[in-house]
Amino acid sequence: MCSLGLWIADRLRNGGPYSHLPEARQFDRQHVLIHHEANRLMDMHQAGQVEQAVAGFGPLQGIADEMVVLLQTMEEKLRREA
Repeated sequence: MCSLGLWIADRLRNGGPYSHLPEARQFDRQHVLIHHEANRLMDMHQAGQVEQAVAGFGPLQGIADEMVVLLQTMEEKLRREA
């Protein structure tokens, strides 16, 4: 599990301190998706489908951007709760 996955498991799942936020579940799903997509692109690249793999970076960046928005939203909500 990557470092972010460990943080998610500790903070966003199973009664973690941020698990009550609906964005926590969305963030967790996006994290799984970004790993899936990155692995798919690496497989394509290794199979010689370099152009197709490079073309997949746009959607991958979109997932990363959505994750940043979710983190910012969670931060704003947690600051209001404090």
